[in-house]
Formats: sequence, C-alpha cells, structure tokens
Amino acid sequence: MTSRVAGLRIVASRRLRSARRTAAELGVQARLAPSVAVGRGVTGLGHVEFEGPASVADGCWFQGQVAIGAHTTLNRHCFVAGPATIGRYVQLGPRVTVWATNHPLDTVTPYTAGRLFGGALKGKVGAEAVTIGSGCWLASGATILPGTTIGRGAVVAASAVVTADVEPYAIVAGNPARLVRHRLPDEVRSAVERSRWWEREPAELAEHRALFELRFDGAGVDVLAELTAAVDRLGPPGADRR
Repeated sequence: MTSRVAGLRIVASRRLRSARRTAAELGVQARLAPSVAVGRGVTGLGHVEFEGPASVADGCWFQGQVAIGAHTTLNRHCFVAGPATIGRYVQLGPRVTVWATNHPLDTVTPYTAGRLFGGALKGKVGAEAVTIGSGCWLASGATILPGTTIGRGAVVAASAVVTADVEPYAIVAGNPARLVRHRLPDEVRSAVERSRWWEREPAELAEHRALFELRFDGAGVDVLAELTAAVDRLGPPGADRR
C-alpha cells in the first residue's frame, strides 16, 4: 500500500512501514525525491537531499548536511552526521554510523554539551566531510569517522572502524579498519570502471543482467573476455554522476 505526501512516497510493507503520524511534518521539511521509502521513527530527514529513489528503514537518524544518491538503501538504525555524501547503489547495513564531526581534542575539555556555558563550546566542534562512493557495501555496525573517503565499490566489514581512506574495490575490516584484499582483480576493476554502470537506472541495466551475474574470483581469460564483451554492449553512459 502506498500514499503520497508533499512529494514523498510513503511505503507500507512487512519490512518497511511508514510513520504516518509524522509523514506530513517531515514531507514539508525534507528535500525528498519521488519514491523515497521511509520507515518508522526516522529523525532529521530535513537534513537530507535525495537524488532519486532510495530506502531509509526504521529508526535512522540524520544531522548536518547529507546527500544520498539514487537507489541507495539504509537499513535500520543507521546514524549519519554530515557533511556527508553517499553515492548511488550503496547499501548500509543495520546500525552503520557515519560521523563527519568531532569534539575538540586540543582544548581544556572535549565536553561541549549545553550544561557548560549554555552550550557555547559547541562552536568548537569540528567537521570534516565524509564521502562514500557508489556501489559500496557497509556491513552491520560499521563506523566511518570524519574526513574519510570510501572508494567506489568498496566493502567495509561488520563492526569495522574506518579512520583513513579506503581504496576503490577494497575490502577492509577491524579497528582501525585495514585492507584485507581487493575484491576484484586489476583487469576486472578496469573493465567495471569503464562500464560506469552506477550512472544508469535499473530499467536500463535490466537487459544487462548477465554482466552482474559474472563471478571473478580467480577470473580466467574466458571470463575476462565475457566481461569485456558485456561492457562493450552496455555502451557509454549518459550524464555524469558522482
């Protein structure tokens, strides 16, 4: 069952049910593209700009300036404190935290709450933008700290704490997060980059499903040839996107 409120498509389903009592309020404040599905108890949508269709599950929380690319999904209880930019076709698992702000570390105290000087020290909180590239997967409980960039197609393991930039197509894990390996061979990464599939809409990609079903673990010459042919059939993308 669906309904529309101020440009927001509220979706009610078994897994993602709308908070109808707050839809009217949030729909006016948020810069929401059509077909953004929002779950119950989502806070701070007025801080978010959506490029296109996306899903935000129950209990997610936003503050600061946040931009979310089309077809990105946030699972339950994610926390995003901007400035942060999240690309297209990104999946955030449950309880992923993206922090672009930090308490001062070079003052008498890192305490900035309102009980001291009426909150005057809140101005000492710093912000360093976080960027998450398209096609990434951030698994359950991952934490992304200020000033970091997650490269396109990267994977951040469950409960990892990212304190430095993550290379495109890398898999990182641990606290602090460290490189486990690159998930695709160099030749495959080059072909995937050439495809720029993330710039396309699902309807356009539907006829190229075979490209997404290829497996590249120890890819041989035949698989690479198949990938190259599939990318060639895909052709050049349209307008440039993040």
